[in-house]
Amino acid sequence: MIFLVLLLSALFAGRAGAAWDITAAAQFVTLADNAALTIPDGDFSICGWFKKDTNAGTGFGVIQGWDTINANPSANIYCREASNATAPNSISVLFEDATANEQVAFNSSGTPCATTTWQQLCFIRSGASVFTLYLANSSIGTETDTAVDAIDVAGSWRMGVEGDGAGSDYMDGALAEWAKWDRALTADERATLQKYTPRCVPGFAWYTPSVREYIEIKAGIAVTNTSTVALAHPPLIDCY
Repeated sequence: MIFLVLLLSALFAGRAGAAWDITAAAQFVTLADNAALTIPDGDFSICGWFKKDTNAGTGFGVIQGWDTINANPSANIYCREASNATAPNSISVLFEDATANEQVAFNSSGTPCATTTWQQLCFIRSGASVFTLYLANSSIGTETDTAVDAIDVAGSWRMGVEGDGAGSDYMDGALAEWAKWDRALTADERATLQKYTPRCVPGFAWYTPSVREYIEIKAGIAVTNTSTVALAHPPLIDCY
């Protein structure tokens, strides 16, 4: 039987309903290296919620990162800050396989990183290697590249900081309810994630819920949160 439970905000870190606070240096989340992190040579979806507190600066604010931006291989989704020379306040994706120059790289339309409310984001590869960035289930950027193969970094996945863990390009905001599927989510499934947690969209390869302690519930990936602050996350319905 499935019970729908409204997620409640946490009163302190580690309790059910805590979003991850990424508002200062040395505040980020790490997923330990695991086969489930591998970006397949085929369809996949990476989805979750983010909220910017500020987007001031000239550099980047990394939302999801696996190794250094522009490394071979690497996978990064990041905000371009308000004074960035290229596409300020946009969301950028840069996913590269182990071969130099085999990458998908583009900037979103609009200025989503200038917004300081919670936003739901998906980056999806589907069909004939079409890569699309969705914000609230609407496309904000797409690129086709058949040359990009599987991406498997020998290292940890990081949320809220550049993926090499060197302590640069912090996101300045909060993150919640991130998951990856090794398939392309449908429009209906993306719509579901506007109101429901990823637990309601079956088949994820990994998922870090906000309704329990800092854990990953599918592949058993070790999760480390360097922040000691818990924040309210978007009101979502969970499935059990």
